[in-house]
Amino acid sequence: MKGIDFNDLTSGITFDLNVKQYRLIQDVSRFSYHQQTLLANWVDDNNWVQLPQLSTLLTKVYPYLEHPAQSIVNSIIARNQRINDLILQSLQRRNSEKLVFYPETEKDEFVLQMARDFINLLNKLIYKYELTILDGFKIFINNDIHHPFIGTIDIIAKSKTNGWYLFLLKTSKTSYLAKDYAQAFLQKTLVESNSKIRIKTSFLLNPRQEQVWLPIPEISQNIQFALLN
Repeated sequence: MKGIDFNDLTSGITFDLNVKQYRLIQDVSRFSYHQQTLLANWVDDNNWVQLPQLSTLLTKVYPYLEHPAQSIVNSIIARNQRINDLILQSLQRRNSEKLVFYPETEKDEFVLQMARDFINLLNKLIYKYELTILDGFKIFINNDIHHPFIGTIDIIAKSKTNGWYLFLLKTSKTSYLAKDYAQAFLQKTLVESNSKIRIKTSFLLNPRQEQVWLPIPEISQNIQFALLN
């Protein structure tokens, strides 16, 4: 967004869905000196970023409750990416208070419905919290050389009067709240370690739950330590 420097790496690093890995897409010299230091020794000869991923830290502490086939996991990840792509289109093309839904060329009814529901939810939050800035799906490296990891945040938003919010997007009918809370902590860590932004409140958004938005509590210091170490 104009006027906001998140110090993210989205323009220079992409996430490859096929191999579930981040890859450098611009010369590392274009990053800040500190970002170059964080990346040092973590990029291989084919430009794949070998830093621990947010999802790996999360699964280490909160493994899957069940063990679905990898093909199912891959399908869900790809489907969620298409939902996120539609939401990102709305964020990037926002030119008034409300977000507008752009279906683009998407044909899958579930993807369309979820994206539409999230945009409707975000519009309600825009009104309730007087949100002036919304952005999302940005890639960060934790700005701590002792606890390096890479990840993508969901949605970040700024209120006219009440600071910054983080919105974690979920589409599952079943909840694993402890894991969701830990994910929000890691996303918050990525944002706050790279900027002067301080997240006032994080919310879990899930149109498939009875309570479609839920404030996320702080996790214990023991869990924070386990995630980062």
